[in-house]
Amino acid sequence: PWTISLAIDASTLPQREAAYGALIDQGRQLGVHTWLLLPAGGARALLPLAAAYPDCAFLLFCDAEEITEAFLDEAGAVPHLMPVIRYGDSAAGACAALRQRRLLFSTYLRYREADLERLAGGDLFCCAEILHPAVTFFLADDSCPEAVRQAARGHILEARRQQQYRTILWDVDSDGAYVSRAISGAPCSAAFAPDGTLHTGPGHPASPETLFQTPLATLLRKALPQCSAI
Repeated sequence: PWTISLAIDASTLPQREAAYGALIDQGRQLGVHTWLLLPAGGARALLPLAAAYPDCAFLLFCDAEEITEAFLDEAGAVPHLMPVIRYGDSAAGACAALRQRRLLFSTYLRYREADLERLAGGDLFCCAEILHPAVTFFLADDSCPEAVRQAARGHILEARRQQQYRTILWDVDSDGAYVSRAISGAPCSAAFAPDGTLHTGPGHPASPETLFQTPLATLLRKALPQCSAI
């Protein structure tokens, strides 16, 4: 896979930081240098983990309330990390603070079926654009059936083709699969849950083994045999 997502419970990070470091080292050996960090319980706690690997790119998904002065001070010292702010009422203040510090940032929106009309009309794209993010990431809510995901992808791709908005519109699932297909010959999605289990997409069962027990290459070979680069 081109990227690997890590959902990390910040409260358990001190006990598991070595395991996550080993996972990133194993990913680097396989050629994976882009990581999506999805913290639970505190984004700032993950900054030292990202700082330890300057040859990787980290996208740190955050709530706007987490963009404090202390966070900005520490994140500013990690140039290979990009905060990705959840779109919402507080996002404007967080994005303004990041711009004032001249830090690269993006935003993300987790859409539901009820948001399709706003995607079709471009309303959500306009709302994202005014925050000045480099990229606007779109993630489907777990409740979205495949038909809704496909419709959302179509709206996002069409808007991007028309180049109407001053932000890169990116569907996390389909655009990530497109790049992975170019690299590995097949779409490869790899996301680790806080318990260490590997998930490879909607409808696919989680791995019985975890990253705390099994090397990354072994997990990927079992879960993604179609990817020739593993």
